[in-house]
Amino acid sequence: MTIKTTSWDTNLYLSKTTEVAKGTAGSASDKAAGTNGTVVEETTQYEYNSQIFTVEGSKTSAKGVTLKTADYDAAVAALKAYDAGDNAKKAAGEAAMAKLGYSATDATSITNAANAEKADEKFAVTDVDGEAISGLLDNVDTMIKSVTTERSKLGAVQNRLEYTVKVDDNTSENLQSAESRIRDTDMADEMTRFSKESILQQAATSMLAQAEDE
Repeated sequence: MTIKTTSWDTNLYLSKTTEVAKGTAGSASDKAAGTNGTVVEETTQYEYNSQIFTVEGSKTSAKGVTLKTADYDAAVAALKAYDAGDNAKKAAGEAAMAKLGYSATDATSITNAANAEKADEKFAVTDVDGEAISGLLDNVDTMIKSVTTERSKLGAVQNRLEYTVKVDDNTSENLQSAESRIRDTDMADEMTRFSKESILQQAATSMLAQAEDE
């Protein structure tokens, strides 16, 4: 019987937790590249499986509006590029103001907003692939079945080994019993022979003594 080694799939996990230094930044995930995203809370870093979770960065404006990092940076860039004499840049700057939560659209307000927007980037899980989770659970189920199959094989081998040990123990016991009977038989023969020789010796001694008396 062949017992194969069942190696656990290292990708069978939802997230991993590690301790990191306070202030450690998180990171975005990239499913195509297989790069996991990380979210840091105080000194605990959560690394999410990129095949299941989408982790994206975001920034919150001074007005409390949260945008994806790319959208936020684009809005701030539009504010900084604002030019009242350029209709396209003027419109883009005013749209960026609205996107970031500002209401005033004059040049001074836009300049002040551009200087105020220096938000820190934060990372969070933004999407979960339910189909990928189902696939992961199927893989886990397959691994469990594989382990169970190998355990049953090992159990069968163990049972046969235990049976062999019992047979060997029984054989050993029978040998000891046979040896004991042989030893007992030899002792009986020796005692019989000893008794016979003792009687003969006593008879000879008796006859010799009688002859001397005559």
